[in-house]
Amino acid sequence: MVVLASIGLTCVLWVVVSLLTKPEPEEKLIEFYKRARPMGWWGPVARKAGIEHAGPRPILAGLGIAVAGAVTVAAGTIGFSCVYIARWYAAAVAVAVAVAAGVVFKTTYSRYMRHLHVDDC
Repeated sequence: MVVLASIGLTCVLWVVVSLLTKPEPEEKLIEFYKRARPMGWWGPVARKAGIEHAGPRPILAGLGIAVAGAVTVAAGTIGFSCVYIARWYAAAVAVAVAVAAGVVFKTTYSRYMRHLHVDDC
């Protein structure tokens, strides 16, 4: 639980630092956007670059998919750990959660990657 909490805290701190850090000069951001076409809240930069952007939806969908993947791994780890120490009921619940989250992850991830026009998903 400590490891998962530290991962979550690190992610939150990373986002906070990103939001509080002064951005690069606008010309550099426009050039980067033209070359990389990143997802997310690039609205003003994308407009100045003359490129239509998708807004925050791809990022939010990706974060949701990442959460489903993290739940899959965490619940699977807990399930197998419970099997090792013969806590059968807890193991069954954790494995059921892992399987359910894994199915959600696989179906949404594949659809998401097709939407992004990525062939190898």
